[in-house]
Order: sequence, then structure tokens, then C-alpha cells
Amino acid sequence: KPGDLVIGISFAQGLKITVNALKHMKAKGVKTVAITDSKTSPLLEYADHKLVTAISGEFVYSSMVSACSISNAIIHHLIKIGGEKSTDQLRELQKQMNELDVWF
Repeated sequence: KPGDLVIGISFAQGLKITVNALKHMKAKGVKTVAITDSKTSPLLEYADHKLVTAISGEFVYSSMVSACSISNAIIHHLIKIGGEKSTDQLRELQKQMNELDVWF
């Protein structure tokens, strides 16, 4: 719908479903945002707005804390300004994801 925004979040290797979903929504004229950890992420190709955040550090493993915090803050803000409509949309998304059997 006019005024809609979709945010794709992908780290490390990423998931095809995330890239394909962002590609699909951009083709429909929806504004798109990508949050990723790599300037070479395929997600960026379909993003109107891009946020590249580091997840690597001094440890053996990569920390996702900063990326998750940014994502969490954005999601909470969007739910707050969207009100009940946002929670209804999230419930519908959850229903669709369950129907697609994407979770273990």
C-alpha cells in the first residue's frame, strides 16, 4: 500500500527468503530498508535505504548485540507509532510464516 515500508535484516551469509522478500516488495513499489553487516550483502541491491552495522569484534565469535539492539529499537518504535494496526499486521505475518513452515 502507499506509505508502507518493509525492513529486511540479514547477517552473515543471509537467507534467500529475506533477499527475495525485499526484492518482491521493492518490485511492488514498497519503500525498502536493509540492515546488514556487509557492504556486499545481496540485500542491499533491493534497498532504498541501507544500514550496514559491524558484528565482528575482538572475540573468536561475532557479537550480534549491537545489530539486534538497533533492530529491536526500530521494531518497537514502528509498533508504537503504528498502534493496533501494527500488532494486527505482525499477527498476520506470524500466521503466514507458520503456514509457510519456516520455523523448526
